[in-house]
Amino acid sequence: MVYALKHPEYLREVSSDGSETFGCDQRWYRTKWQQMSGCGPTTASTILIYLQRSGRITLPVEVRERHECIALMEQVWQYVRPTARGIYLAEQFCGGIQKFAKAHEFEIACEALSICGNGKHGEERNLLRNFLLRPLQQPRAVAQTDDLHIALEFIATGLEQDTPIAFLNLASGEVRDVDEWHWMTIVALMYDQETNRAEIRIIDGSKTMSMDFVTWFNTTSLGGSLVYLLPQAEPEIIQ
Repeated sequence: MVYALKHPEYLREVSSDGSETFGCDQRWYRTKWQQMSGCGPTTASTILIYLQRSGRITLPVEVRERHECIALMEQVWQYVRPTARGIYLAEQFCGGIQKFAKAHEFEIACEALSICGNGKHGEERNLLRNFLLRPLQQPRAVAQTDDLHIALEFIATGLEQDTPIAFLNLASGEVRDVDEWHWMTIVALMYDQETNRAEIRIIDGSKTMSMDFVTWFNTTSLGGSLVYLLPQAEPEIIQ
C-alpha cells in the first residue's frame, strides 16, 4: 500500500540552471547556530508551505521562490526556536507552531506520537547524554508507543489527510546516512503488510531520500517523534 501527498510538486522547485530542490534547507539560514540547530523550524516551514500551496492556510509570506522560503524560515524560527538541546520533544515542535499560527491569525491542530527507544540497542550513557535525555524520561504530554503498527498507522493517517509528517530521529540504529537528533519531512509511505516492510520517503537538506522505517523502529536506541498538522478552518480562496 502506498500513502503519499496528493501534490508533491508543491514542495519541488526548479532553479534557472535546471537543478531541483525539495522543501526548505536549514543551511539557508544566516547564522552558524541556525544552520546547526535549525532542522525543527526548517521542517515546520516545509510543512507550512505545503499547507499554504494547497490552499488550507494563509501565511505572512507567499512562498514561491527560495528567498521567500528563507523569509518564512526566519519568521518560524522566532516560534519554533531550538533550545540548547535543540528541539527534541514533539511538545516543543507543536507548541511553537501553534504560537506561530496564533500570531498570524489562523488555527491549527497538532497531532503527535512519541516513539519509544529500543533498550536492547541502547548505547553507553555518559553524563552529557543523560542530561540531554532527562526530559524524555519524564511524563509526556503526547501519546507514546513501542508498537510499529501504531506508528505506521499514524503516518498513513496523516498522509491520507494530505499533510506532510514531521519526523524526529533521535538515534538512527542500524539505518545509515540519516542524521541523528534531527527533524525531517515524510512525504510518502510504502507499506507491505504481508512482508512487514515499510519504506518512508523523506525530504532533508532540500533533497529526497528513502529510509527503511521498520529497521529504524526496531533498532533505534532513543526513538523519536511523529507530528502532523491539521488546519482548523479553510481560508477563503478567491477565484
